[in-house]
Amino acid sequence: MLTVRRAVQAEFDVIMGIYKIAQDFMIRTGNPNQWKHSDPAPEQIEADIENGICHVICEGEEIHGVFALCEGTDPTYLYIEDGEWMNDAPYVAIHRIAGDQKIHGIFTSAMEYCKTYADNIRIDTHKENRVMQRVLAKHGFSRRGTIYLKNGEPRIAFQWCKSSWRNRWEIAYKSAAFYRSEKNANDFWDNMAQENGGGLSGEGHIDLIMTQLHDSGLLNEQSTVLDIGCGGGDYVVRAAEICRHVTALDYSEKMIAACRRRCEKKAITNVSYETVDFMEMKTEGKYDCVLACLNPSTYHPDALDIMLSMTTGTVVYFSMDSSLENADAEPIYCGCNSVRYAEEYLKEMGIRYQKIPYTYHLVPENKEERKIDFAYLVINKVKA
Repeated sequence: MLTVRRAVQAEFDVIMGIYKIAQDFMIRTGNPNQWKHSDPAPEQIEADIENGICHVICEGEEIHGVFALCEGTDPTYLYIEDGEWMNDAPYVAIHRIAGDQKIHGIFTSAMEYCKTYADNIRIDTHKENRVMQRVLAKHGFSRRGTIYLKNGEPRIAFQWCKSSWRNRWEIAYKSAAFYRSEKNANDFWDNMAQENGGGLSGEGHIDLIMTQLHDSGLLNEQSTVLDIGCGGGDYVVRAAEICRHVTALDYSEKMIAACRRRCEKKAITNVSYETVDFMEMKTEGKYDCVLACLNPSTYHPDALDIMLSMTTGTVVYFSMDSSLENADAEPIYCGCNSVRYAEEYLKEMGIRYQKIPYTYHLVPENKEERKIDFAYLVINKVKA
């Protein structure tokens, strides 16, 4: 078990050794300019320890990680461009976080400690530090803009707030019974596999979004598309008619097989198939369009973050457009499947989007018609 405590001066050499390991790692992994072999300076770490802001992360008696936890106004955070902070409330800032690469969980332990210490946290990192950017997103930090250090160098600013929409969406997702049930297992989706897709009946919703994407120039004959949770291929077939190539992705082998059979029957040849969990893919900026429609694996902010990272063009997110008021009273999803969480999260990040509503008319046998509201969120990263 990892623990966090304040450092003492006798641990200075061990701490500097960890920073040396971190410097080497940054240089080796494509981030040679953030710390180089000169930051943080020994005088800075001595001052951090003296002022009681230097914290170490330990397994037993052995130190494996270090960071500074600073209270009060950080001068470098007074000015921010290309965005804004979530709020002006008091915050703590995390600086100079590093690990010795010997054990996992260093960053998680630091974040758990800081989140129990404060409800509002700010941190920044170098644009080349892709590893840190991914880890921050994973732990609920949203990108806020650009700040500048005392020497004028730019840094990407991030913030976590306990009351943020990202955090609220994450709590709803973790509370949802669906993700703790057998319905979320692979065999459940295997049993659901069918060539007609198994989603909303009819193609009105598909016509709506495909026409919108094509007419607005977001999809064309040169586009590449990733369909996350392709099912039986409803969207794959339509996208393949418009675009150069479509990747059909699902972690159910039988869903992929159903999609493949459907495409083969229609002599569609510009589709490839992947059986994988998209959360584990590393394909930054690979696709022109990434879409997920009524896909339970995308009903949380980490998923939307990854979708946004996979494209330099457009993300299409489709789900129910239900009220968040008393949403936690519905135990299956606790509201995490509502596009309104995604909307508020995008607003919080300062990302613009277009909302396209769709009303589905459900007519059960021998029962009155029921109207169900859905919506597409179209996020064009070029304009966002």
